[in-house]
Amino acid sequence: MAGKTKKALEAKKSAGAAAAAVKPEERKHAVDWGAVSAVLTGVLLFIVLCFSSASTVKGSAVFCVVLMLAVGAIRYKTLRDWIWIPLISLSLYVLMDGISTFYAVSGKFALSEFLKVLIAFCTSVTLLSLSPGEEKIRGRWMATVLAVCCALANLINVDMYSDGALSRGALSVLGRFTVDYTGLTGFLNDTSNSSVGDRFAGIFNNHNIQAGFSALGVLLSMGLAHVSRSYTDRRGFWRHGGYLLLLAVNVLGLLLPISLGATAFLILGMGAFLLFEHRESRGPLLMLMIETVAVAAVDALVCFSAVGRTAPVSLLCVAGSALVLILLDRFAGAKIGELLNRYVFAVPVLAGIAVVFAIVAFLWTGPMDLGPGEAVSRGVRLEPGVYTLTAETDGAASLTITSQMQKNGYIAGSQTLYSGDLTEDGISFEVPEDSLVIYFRFSTEEGAGIVSVKCVGDGKTVRVPLDYYLLPEVFANRMQGLLASSSFRARLMHYRDGLALFRLNPLFGRGMGSFENGLKSVQTRYYETKYAHNHYIQAMTDTGVVGLILFLTLMISSCTVVILQRKKERLAILSVTPMSDGADEGQTEDKTKSKTSDPGSLTAMLGASVIFMASNALTDVGFSAYPYLIIAFGIFAIINLCCGHRVSWPQRTVQTVTTASIGVLTGLFTVFLLMNLYAGYYVDREQSLESLVKAAEIDKFEWADYKYSYLLFAMENQDLPAAIVQQADAYAEDLEDYESNTTGISVAQYYFQEGRNDKAFAMLRKYVDYLSSDSSAWQNSFRLLMAYETNDEGYRMGVQSIIERMDRWNENNIGTISLDEETGAFVDRMRNA
Repeated sequence: MAGKTKKALEAKKSAGAAAAAVKPEERKHAVDWGAVSAVLTGVLLFIVLCFSSASTVKGSAVFCVVLMLAVGAIRYKTLRDWIWIPLISLSLYVLMDGISTFYAVSGKFALSEFLKVLIAFCTSVTLLSLSPGEEKIRGRWMATVLAVCCALANLINVDMYSDGALSRGALSVLGRFTVDYTGLTGFLNDTSNSSVGDRFAGIFNNHNIQAGFSALGVLLSMGLAHVSRSYTDRRGFWRHGGYLLLLAVNVLGLLLPISLGATAFLILGMGAFLLFEHRESRGPLLMLMIETVAVAAVDALVCFSAVGRTAPVSLLCVAGSALVLILLDRFAGAKIGELLNRYVFAVPVLAGIAVVFAIVAFLWTGPMDLGPGEAVSRGVRLEPGVYTLTAETDGAASLTITSQMQKNGYIAGSQTLYSGDLTEDGISFEVPEDSLVIYFRFSTEEGAGIVSVKCVGDGKTVRVPLDYYLLPEVFANRMQGLLASSSFRARLMHYRDGLALFRLNPLFGRGMGSFENGLKSVQTRYYETKYAHNHYIQAMTDTGVVGLILFLTLMISSCTVVILQRKKERLAILSVTPMSDGADEGQTEDKTKSKTSDPGSLTAMLGASVIFMASNALTDVGFSAYPYLIIAFGIFAIINLCCGHRVSWPQRTVQTVTTASIGVLTGLFTVFLLMNLYAGYYVDREQSLESLVKAAEIDKFEWADYKYSYLLFAMENQDLPAAIVQQADAYAEDLEDYESNTTGISVAQYYFQEGRNDKAFAMLRKYVDYLSSDSSAWQNSFRLLMAYETNDEGYRMGVQSIIERMDRWNENNIGTISLDEETGAFVDRMRNA
């Protein structure tokens, strides 16, 4: 029996060897179905991403949940076996967000925010379930899907930059199904930096989201291009070229929004990429990075000079840069990279040269030539005092000097210090005490050269930087007054106000969407934003300390398993041993090469992605934006797939419970979402008070909207039946405790109409306290009081209590409540009554 078994095994081994020998020849020209499926899935993911915008997010969420449940049921064992700590951490983070929608101060806002998270989670779990092959192939497949999705969005963005037909066609198709992409020009005015003006915002209509999304696409496509370089057959050549094409598209998509934050954090991520990568592969990776930066610099020079042209300049840049990357990497980059690996200090030295170049690019300035009608702004920090500006010019130019002012460390508007001709005789101006930065705006009608500009004061001479020789002008503009810019200072205000909201409910937070809903109650100066621009603070505001711990756990667990996987790979490399003495030298080299290279490993790229996401979350809104969330959660799923098993826990029971919980809880939430959809459909169909009552009962998220609509009907109609009045009274009492930016003043009006002035004034006080920074809230409140004015002591005392609140707010905060002339006259009269 043993002999037969041995013969059978030998026969099987021989057959396998023969099959292996024939397989490459048989499939030499076969279709790469793995790549085809990844591209097609990437296209589908891009479609889902587009329909995750505001007007279609509910339908998209239902579709994604149903798809995840269907695929998860079919591939249950596969999904269960690939559930490790990173995916469990992600699931708990999403679960906490979902729970917060039921206790949020505004269920409507909470639902809107959570659905983006739910879609991202469902798509990541679906991709994890669908991914084919073994661990490395599955990870590379998922990364390809995400990179293709990013590249498709950026392809439209790149084309939009030069007003091409591709973007118009794509937006026209999307416009048939959603209003969120109609009327997009791709550009928004950047009010945070007057020297920049219009900035490219892309298909997502937000330059920071566009940049963060593209940065993830750059890391994904760069990682894929790096690992695919090891494949030398024809199929591998085309796959490598395809990844370089994705890289070219995503890099240009990152450049166009001119986001310094995303760019800086991407550089940090690329540095982490080099550190996570094994020394034996750092040379080729560094060369790929250098090639990418070089190509990107050329793209920037070409595209920024051709903005708005009808010719597809940016698309031609993509095609050209992809071709250049392929040629450089094939004939120079890879070879030079292998040469660098032979010298231990080569990679650190080149990285140091890159850092020195960046510093020189920022510091090396000189004379500036302005074309006809051109204007340029430069920012300088100057101490308070009197200065004399002297300039050396060639031609007539104008100069405007403005000071960015601060109050209590925050932006408090600007002050013009000088406006007139730029003369060589000397211009005197005084820098105020509360100045953050001084901006010099140079302009000319006919063209002029500005050789030098100096500011002399208090024994000091400060040169104003003019032309940056090594930086494109758009990036030079963004660098002006960086740490004193409105954008930077506004973020400080966001952080402080977010922490103030967090302190209202530090354990579990106030629910998703609470930052936008409650911001005006804690502001010291009025401004509008939906997010804290720091996701750690955003998580604290939404879900308290619990939410912050879960978010940190997600980041830390992901980084931990990546590090453990990297150590395991490193040990495998160090354990390489030469073959037996009977092997020839060529065999030894081949075996050593096979053991020291791991063409399927994405570990370094995944580590770089975690570093980027963790750092970018400090200053941006990516984890609150649907495009970024879908890609970020997909990367967490890849980390779970490729590195999660480095930690042996959890056991099979935990995996089974987690898998079942994901299905049950997402399905349960979908039931509530369907109830929400049905409530809206029922009210639209019936158009009756009864439908509003029923909708308020079944909708757990937007019930306040239906009660508010019922109350408005009661206010607008007279002689209503007692039952309707009674129901309106009950709804008014419910809305008294509802923290809202809109309902409070209507409830106050309802009580005024009913003659219950005490409750009306109490509601109005609560309303202005909740919207204390918003002048329009005070304006509307006083207008309402004017409409119900009476000549009695109780009314006057009630009005004066509102006035006292306004005066107190003006005294204690940076901003000032301003009223129109008529309302101001009423306030003055009642203040002295």
